[in-house]
Amino acid sequence: MLLKDNELFKMINARFPQAGKRIFALWGRPEAIMYLNDLIVDAKEDPASGYSSEIEAAFQQLKKTHDEDFPRQEGQPEWHALTFDEDFLRVNTKFKRIGRRLKELWGGPEFGAYINDLIHDTRDGARQGFPPDVAMGMFKLSQKHDKVFPQYMVKNTDLWGGI
Repeated sequence: MLLKDNELFKMINARFPQAGKRIFALWGRPEAIMYLNDLIVDAKEDPASGYSSEIEAAFQQLKKTHDEDFPRQEGQPEWHALTFDEDFLRVNTKFKRIGRRLKELWGGPEFGAYINDLIHDTRDGARQGFPPDVAMGMFKLSQKHDKVFPQYMVKNTDLWGGI
């Protein structure tokens, strides 16, 4: 099935183009299931998401269609490594968009740069900052990522760091 010809996809894309664009970009990859799972949870638990029960049902059906078109490979997890991580949950509970992005980047080379940009103000003081528990959660996630994926550890470019 071609996703762009799917009526459910067209409905989602018409109402929520960012979600539609992301679903389309991920279609056929394991990350599509993780993203659709996140959208389904948002639809169920976050009224601010704006997702109606009709949209939630469309997400569910697209997930089913994806599973049929692209069956999971043996040993491929349905859930994400961060799903039950207490530091991730601390961040994700208060900042869903950031949590979704952390999941997308986990295990890749962009994770460290993204989380460092969040933790350190790169907007000349324009960033409000995070609650202390969230900032600590992000810091710990950064440490965990560096430990599990040392090949992607952000290099220290601070001139004064070696003194």
